[in-house]
Amino acid sequence: MEVNISESWPGLMYKQTQPAIALFSVGYSVVFAGTVIGNLIVVVVIGRNRHLWGVTNTFIFNLALSDLLIAFFCIPFTLVNHIFIENVFGDAMCRVKALAQGLSVGASVFTLTSIAADRYVVIVHPHRERLTNNQALWVIFGVWIASAAIMTPQAVVSHEKEFLFENQTFDICGEFWPSEGSRQGYTAALFVLCYVAPLVAISLLYSKIAAKVWFKPRPGEADGGNRNPVPVGVSACRMRVIRMTITLVVVFATTWMPLYISTLLEDFGNLSPQQQANLHHYVYPTAHLIAYANSFINPLVYGLFTTNFRQHFKQTFRTGSSSRPMSLAMTKLRRGNAHGDVQNGTANSTPMTSLKVNVINGNGNRIKGVVTTVVRNSNIVQETTL
Repeated sequence: MEVNISESWPGLMYKQTQPAIALFSVGYSVVFAGTVIGNLIVVVVIGRNRHLWGVTNTFIFNLALSDLLIAFFCIPFTLVNHIFIENVFGDAMCRVKALAQGLSVGASVFTLTSIAADRYVVIVHPHRERLTNNQALWVIFGVWIASAAIMTPQAVVSHEKEFLFENQTFDICGEFWPSEGSRQGYTAALFVLCYVAPLVAISLLYSKIAAKVWFKPRPGEADGGNRNPVPVGVSACRMRVIRMTITLVVVFATTWMPLYISTLLEDFGNLSPQQQANLHHYVYPTAHLIAYANSFINPLVYGLFTTNFRQHFKQTFRTGSSSRPMSLAMTKLRRGNAHGDVQNGTANSTPMTSLKVNVINGNGNRIKGVVTTVVRNSNIVQETTL
């Protein structure tokens, strides 16, 4: 976006009135505190519980890291830049902030897409080999590289520029493109690559997952005479993960939409100087606040949809809990193959065992879950789904 100096600035130092500044300050402070606390909890809980280091939780861990990046590199600097006319952080931070914000947003949406793709393979095509933890790390590495490649142009054109206003010189931080066409082209490309395309892909993946899960035979029902249903516990765990990730996607789409609309409106809306001033002084601060609230909401969604995450949270942060003994009770639910079927009475070459797990620590906390163990070519792949 380009920065426009307007006569409608209410003062030489501030862009908004004092009541508006107070409201924005409180809102940004609440979102900052909630984002830091919530996502640090996610990082600590997953990091300290090795049995949670599955593929899905690896992606969620990366999502929490990107949200923390937003908290530390975006929220405070964006608030100050929205309040003060002059850039107070210098040219270097002007560039870093632009790149950090772009990186974190790109990492969030591409990580959500990766989670959807992983769930799609596991549920719709269970006969295919799913990602290992190491492969998931490579996917995450690719996510950050792709985000950096897409957001680098924004960092290149973001810098300080001097403006003269009422006989005073101000250093303004903004995006200064060589031409209006290049600015509009990048805005359109960013909207498609980081918003429209990922959401379309995720929607298609989850629609196929929903069709697979909701229209599959119930336990005890026949399915062409050759398919045994997936264990109820496993299906319940899968559905919790699906509901959680769909909620994360809906929250992302809803919270970031106002900011994308504001950017498109500025670049393609032919706004008057007064409208541009209102956009920069009030609409953009509000849109950024709503967008950053996504990083605050994400860890709340984890706690809402995953009972075991709350139990692991209590166990992790209870003094001395890690040193007390734990008891493990397991009930075998089903033994079959990775396809979830036995054809002609002979199992396929990828046997699967599903266990219902009750872990009781020394404090009496019961942690429930389902562990699916798949053996492929004498290699055991174990996944714990919350």
